[in-house]
Amino acid sequence: MISIFSASHSTGAHTVSLIRSLSAYWLGASPQTFYKYYTAKAVVLYGSRFYLYKAKNWHYYMLEFCYFANILLLLEVWVFPQSPTFHKVQKFLAINPI
Repeated sequence: MISIFSASHSTGAHTVSLIRSLSAYWLGASPQTFYKYYTAKAVVLYGSRFYLYKAKNWHYYMLEFCYFANILLLLEVWVFPQSPTFHKVQKFLAINPI
């Protein structure tokens, strides 16, 4: 007999793999518009995480370095696309160890 946990886990794993496949397809098919998809995905994921974390009083986990670096990436794409200094800082944060 299949338990409820394994069925929901299977559905969740399938959904995640479908989203990852969509990301890979979009990046290959239209790399010049991938930033729009990434932005929409980030807004949904960060918003839902903040809502869930706030409900559990874990919202200070959103101040972690990885969230900070991803928000800087969104700023680079939308606010400072022509800034070579901002690009160098973002590249340093994404590639180099802390």
